Amino acid sequence: AAGAGGPGLPDPSDELIRALDELRGAVGRESTAAVCDRLAHCVRRYLERRTGDPALEMTSAELVALARRGDWPAEVQQWIRRITLLADEVRFARRAREDAALLEAADGARRMAAALDAHLMPPDAEEAA
Repeated sequence: AAGAGGPGLPDPSDELIRALDELRGAVGRESTAAVCDRLAHCVRRYLERRTGDPALEMTSAELVALARRGDWPAEVQQWIRRITLLADEVRFARRAREDAALLEAADGARRMAAALDAHLMPPDAEEAA
């Protein structure tokens, strides 16, 4: 089922948090492009595992549209836009970004996941299950 960790798989949010912690350690040591590639991948993997939508195969515009169609909270939509824009600017437009912007995006990804989890799995629904 979408959103579940599944046999042998960690919860999607736990997996994302671990990946973001590793990513934070890479900032300043790896190239900005490599960090952005990792950030984009771990956010897409989280979204795919949490929602069941093929986020790993989607363009940035398709991810933004998915969030809008799903009527996800504004904070989630804003962070998806900000993270994909940052990654696209660095990877495709070759724009330089400060380490602080990468760290802010990693923190934003964590907040995005928490807000989406709360939206998709409200505490009342978990207690009723």
